[in-house]
Amino acid sequence: MTRSQTRSGLVASAIAVLVVTALSATSHAAYVTTNLSPSSVTTSQGSTGSQPLSVLSVQDLSGTSSDTSKAQRYYPSSGGYVGIFDFTVPSGLDVASASGLSLVANFYGQPKSAQRWTFQVRDQRNGGWVTVGYNDVGYHTWKSLSFSLSGDLSRFVTSGRKMQARLTTWSSIDSADLDFLAFAVTTYTGDTTPPPPPPVGGGTAGVRTLFAGSFLNTSDQINFVANWHDLQITSVGPTKLAAVMAANPSAPVYHYQKVAGIASSDANYSAAKNLRWYGPSGNPVYQTQNGWYWIDIINPSTRAAWIPVLLADIESQLALGYKNLYLDNVAIIDPTLINEYPSNYSDSAYYDALIDVLAKVRAALPSSVKILINSYTGGPAAGLRGLEFVPYIDGLSFEAFSLKASSKWMDRTRWLQQIHDFQYVTGKGKVAVAMDYMNSTDMQRRLFSLGSYLVANAPGAYHRIAATDVSSELQQFPEDALAIGTASGAAVERSDGLVTRAYSGGTVVVNPGTSAITYTMGSGSWQKLSLSGGGAYPSPGSVSWPAVSGTTISVAANSAVIVRPAQ
Repeated sequence: MTRSQTRSGLVASAIAVLVVTALSATSHAAYVTTNLSPSSVTTSQGSTGSQPLSVLSVQDLSGTSSDTSKAQRYYPSSGGYVGIFDFTVPSGLDVASASGLSLVANFYGQPKSAQRWTFQVRDQRNGGWVTVGYNDVGYHTWKSLSFSLSGDLSRFVTSGRKMQARLTTWSSIDSADLDFLAFAVTTYTGDTTPPPPPPVGGGTAGVRTLFAGSFLNTSDQINFVANWHDLQITSVGPTKLAAVMAANPSAPVYHYQKVAGIASSDANYSAAKNLRWYGPSGNPVYQTQNGWYWIDIINPSTRAAWIPVLLADIESQLALGYKNLYLDNVAIIDPTLINEYPSNYSDSAYYDALIDVLAKVRAALPSSVKILINSYTGGPAAGLRGLEFVPYIDGLSFEAFSLKASSKWMDRTRWLQQIHDFQYVTGKGKVAVAMDYMNSTDMQRRLFSLGSYLVANAPGAYHRIAATDVSSELQQFPEDALAIGTASGAAVERSDGLVTRAYSGGTVVVNPGTSAITYTMGSGSWQKLSLSGGGAYPSPGSVSWPAVSGTTISVAANSAVIVRPAQ
């Protein structure tokens, strides 16, 4: 028995449709973004310039351009500026089931440090304004801003198909300009329109974990890999694989390999070395950390030659007893991890080539063979993050899920984007892995990662901490076995900035913001989760629940707490 079984009036030109990423030529599916431009603006403080609202439907200013004929200007009074923009959603566009919703703008003015301009979206169901972001810009330099919205998107639309955004400042230092303003609604279109993801609510069980890497063929390590973890990713030989399967015949072991890369030590190297990608210097492009080479899958003929090599390798691993497949490096190429960019490289062309490879691998394998890929990449624009791969795979790993790969904090908007996209994947019935890198002794980051995972948790969701200060891939953390119970509802994004979710074994409280926020539990006595130990296996550590003094607790910036009634 595994551990998981034992633990608890719109302007005519105001709607622009942009195909963000077209899929392979053999597919009829795509993710499409529709930009909704405002139909009116109402100013309750300050004044709005004379340029017509239609200038906001086209983004055509950049750099330090001061061409006011293509922008609308907003003048604060002594008390500031407040302008409300109205939008109409056309019939046939379902915002509630969209795969992505953002408020996007092209802004010119003072930086936030000198004069803060706030962008907000109206919560039409609950009332009030949801702050989505600020003018994080340079001085009098045009900058594109994008603020992702998450959770139940239907709350932003009235029954009359209206949406609203608000622009405010309480400073009179300077005016500001917008060259573009829109709600960007991303939807999936295909041969058969897929149903919207179900809401992530109650019934979600506690923590499920993933192991990735190598291990020794000893009984304790085999049992730890097979029975402590709920999902296993490895590339070990048949002897260790057989041992894991003997310890837990239901273990869903995935074989690790690269989607478009080879190392000189790989069995398929001789068959694929002539397919390597070369840079302008004439040298092959390689991954600077681990030394493997990229395959030129943008070139159609090279891609056509690579796919049979990849499939032959996959088939050989399935013959050894692997049940499933884990493909790595399924994302646009990170320039910090290569010796030079490949010749003729572009993010969009490479992305389309990856989709073609995945589509052909999926078509060649039985449906019983599950395909999990790495990774979702949160930094790029919508259309290049990884969600477009979902129709061809059974799961997606969110590497740097709650923390950037550098272990730096994400801003609130980016964090909410990750949570929403994670829930989108699990809502499609797919596996989603929340994977974070950090020092094993950094309890703040460990709790933040755990809390973020529990906020987004759903059937098919897994959590993995990869400690950067531990050389062994075999790692153990006490939170992996946390008895948190079952979620009693969906996550709640509160007006004070906290995000909470109640489980039968405690309430998860996450603060993705930059200032401490006080959380009130209610009457009675309370305890909070404390973690101790963890690292290289064996390192079980422990969890404890020390008492909280009083009925409130301060949740520091970029941190999480889990509280429960005293027991």
